[in-house]
Amino acid sequence: MCPSALEMFLSIRGLSRVHAVRLNGWYTGAKGHCKGDAEASALLRLLVSGLQDEGGAFPLVHRWLHTFVKGGRAQAPHAGQAGCPDVVEGLRAHPFWDPSDIGVSPEEIAGAKAATEQELLSRKGRIEGFQPYRNPTEQARASAGEDSLGVKATTAGHWNVSYVELHGAESAAGADWSSLLSEGVQGSPRPRLFKHRLARPFGHTLVSCLAPHSDIVPHRGPTNKKLRLYIPVAGCSGDCGLVVNGETRVLQDGAPEAIVFDDSFLHHAYNRSGTSRFVLITDFWHPDFTPQEVALLSLMHAAFERQLQHPSAPASGNPYRTIAEARTAAPSLVDVNHLWSGL
Repeated sequence: MCPSALEMFLSIRGLSRVHAVRLNGWYTGAKGHCKGDAEASALLRLLVSGLQDEGGAFPLVHRWLHTFVKGGRAQAPHAGQAGCPDVVEGLRAHPFWDPSDIGVSPEEIAGAKAATEQELLSRKGRIEGFQPYRNPTEQARASAGEDSLGVKATTAGHWNVSYVELHGAESAAGADWSSLLSEGVQGSPRPRLFKHRLARPFGHTLVSCLAPHSDIVPHRGPTNKKLRLYIPVAGCSGDCGLVVNGETRVLQDGAPEAIVFDDSFLHHAYNRSGTSRFVLITDFWHPDFTPQEVALLSLMHAAFERQLQHPSAPASGNPYRTIAEARTAAPSLVDVNHLWSGL
């Protein structure tokens, strides 16, 4: 007879009964949001392996898992990440990286830019698929103020986005970006244009439009487990840029071809030109993780996101509810002149 999940957790060295019971409660909830028994079994197996770390396949996640189970908080690897809510100790921490660090080639970047630009040209003059970016009020309190949709993302101007993929949420896409995606592992979509074996997509891709004379509120991402690829597509005149941990990268069409940065550092973008600026943004798991660590974190992350996406999930502070409400309100909030100015 196979041992139960609780029995398996109780057998892990260094895990008290209280913490094993707490972990069993978390796993029971996550199991209900797995795609079938095979995925739930894989999550359980990897959880136990990660907590035991036999063979050293989980050098970074092992410690993070024990901290997670015990309700603690890990120390940020870099002082600039101190405000990030979920950090893994031991990960290399740099504000900016090279695209090769995440396994993305110059040819893939050029292909992604060309494909996105072609899609944008086919939509020019229309607002369908774009919506104002908002944060849930419980997750971000910014000086930009709030409206009925949540916390505004800019101190000046307008920031609109179109989600290409959003952690498997079927209703997330406000437009058909299927030309940029293909079937990935276990049927999940992944960026079609990034095929290198080292490229490990995080499941979050969007097209971002920053209107003329706009400044985004400085903010930080939810975790240091990922890096962000930022590809200038159109309208990058040199009067727009990205600031990460106080370091600025100016965007100009063709130079640089792409930027990779760690969004767990405080960052913001600006567009002081008279032209709308479009970039393609997609996230990848941090390159320091082993394949086994990515497999475990991917399953944990997927279960967590599905819990938030479920109709029974609390609405307060729920990013998916905020995104859905912003999409519904988009026709009255997205100005076609802000979206396509100068293009």
